Amino acid sequence: MTMESIMTATNFAAEFAATEEEWRRAAETALKGRPLDSVLSHRTIDGVSVDAIAPRAAPRAVAGRPAGAPWIAMTRIDLADPAQANAQALEDLHNGATGLSLTLAGQGIGQGLRIESLSDLDRTLDGVLLDLAPIHLDLAPYEGRIAAAMLAALVERRGLAPASVKALFGVDLLRDLSRTGALARAWPDMRRRFAGVAEDIGARGFTSPVVLADSRVVHCAGASEIQELATVLASATEHVRAMIDHGFTLEAAAGQIAFAFACDAQQFASIAKLRAARLLWARWREEAGLAPGPVHVHAETSRRMMTQRDAHTNMVRTTIAAFAAGVGGADSIVVLPYTHAFGASDADSRRLARNAQSIILEESNAYRVADPAAGAGAIELLTDKFAEAGWRTFREIERQGGLFEALRSGFWGLRRGPPALGRRDAGPQAEHRLLQIGAGQRLVQTRHVPMRLRNGEIVIAAREHERHAAARKLLSQLEDGLVVEVDVEQREVRRAGGQQFARLIDAAARPDRFAAERRHDSFHVGGDQELILHDQNLPAGERQILGRRHASCSPSSPWPRGNWMVARSPSTSNSSEVAAPSS
Repeated sequence: MTMESIMTATNFAAEFAATEEEWRRAAETALKGRPLDSVLSHRTIDGVSVDAIAPRAAPRAVAGRPAGAPWIAMTRIDLADPAQANAQALEDLHNGATGLSLTLAGQGIGQGLRIESLSDLDRTLDGVLLDLAPIHLDLAPYEGRIAAAMLAALVERRGLAPASVKALFGVDLLRDLSRTGALARAWPDMRRRFAGVAEDIGARGFTSPVVLADSRVVHCAGASEIQELATVLASATEHVRAMIDHGFTLEAAAGQIAFAFACDAQQFASIAKLRAARLLWARWREEAGLAPGPVHVHAETSRRMMTQRDAHTNMVRTTIAAFAAGVGGADSIVVLPYTHAFGASDADSRRLARNAQSIILEESNAYRVADPAAGAGAIELLTDKFAEAGWRTFREIERQGGLFEALRSGFWGLRRGPPALGRRDAGPQAEHRLLQIGAGQRLVQTRHVPMRLRNGEIVIAAREHERHAAARKLLSQLEDGLVVEVDVEQREVRRAGGQQFARLIDAAARPDRFAAERRHDSFHVGGDQELILHDQNLPAGERQILGRRHASCSPSSPWPRGNWMVARSPSTSNSSEVAAPSS
């Protein structure tokens, strides 16, 4: 047989379209009338077009993880008992993991490793070579000072050179503020104490970053990719300012910054988000007059994409997310066990999460190429869109006085971004929100509002009053007294329970009946005034406080922008002090 006949016999591509135009015609024929654009393109919640096909771009490697250097495959250690946590850590490290993410329990964090002394931490990391296995401290709110001091003391106890230990100390004061809704102490005092921690860690000889500007909380709360990028950049800027105000040079302060992101099963968007983060940090350093410098990017598979229904499908989601994080240039990655949505994970789910990274690293070899997405037209285009919009949004936050002021004023809330990035005009995507209720889980589909029920939390984002009929009927069977949150500007009820739900729907849909009244507040962030929501139809002496909000608002507006933390049901309590939902 001649070479020509062999080539003819094996010319498998002969029947495929030779040009994009021919391919599109063939694809439209296969779709039987369905528009091809609906398959190849969609828009994010911010209106950014995500195209699956785009012309090849000129190769432009985004500087990040060095070529040929594998990312740190971390595993989540969240078992409460130090001895059990140690056994899990050693098993992971002996079977493919190269680092540990210690999820620490604390106030408002029910699940996690309980470390109450240096001996507890030593017992947890017994047998772990700290100069070989990097550590990430996934902190409970406002626990960074203590956790960092204990890890530094453990390194000294073991006689290791601090510079040889790679650690993410995980401090982000503004993430903690978003998570809890309140400060542990006055903001100037917190800035001073944080700068003292950073100075002490550096003085001991550590070269690892103290700050982990973390977008995972806002991601879990529903933020878009652009809002996540703006959040981490604004948080990093606030922490740099705090360090400079307390004696750091700009270069030294910038060197204390690392980023943390959640990556979900939207593969292109997750890759582009991490690449855009590095472009934004390079731009930030350029604007600050600094030479280009690296930034550690930590990634964790998304919690908000996890399901309890058919939980094994989470393995597909987390694998896609981990691959996207690796291709996007993450320096360290945590894959959550597929049973994470149920709470504590068993040994099998932890093993599968660990093995997912091993397979991606050792079988796909994605890490062997510096920036594998470079030159891919669709991803390059999306990276630039995210970076440009992220920078604009970051500047909007800065015009508010920085991220702390934006959070304090309500401009940048836990569950929504600024008005320019609001979700009121989300279009068809508004039909895909979740309603979560009760201990069990089942899926209820209505013509207007798809509802998912789970975990005692109630979330709904339908837009019109009449769309809530099915939800109100369902919720009327629940007991009163659940925490409620309503966004009066966007007329959304996001958290509710029992009979009070119907009244809150009315509050969102009929502002003529419900009124906001100012009261002075001296205990919340910044000592702002307090806005009280009540029903005008009731006599003044019988009015129950439906909710309150702490923020600067125009007294001329009956419906100030921002979120309302709404009180417990009047039938159970007249107190409206409720804790912000945990991430």
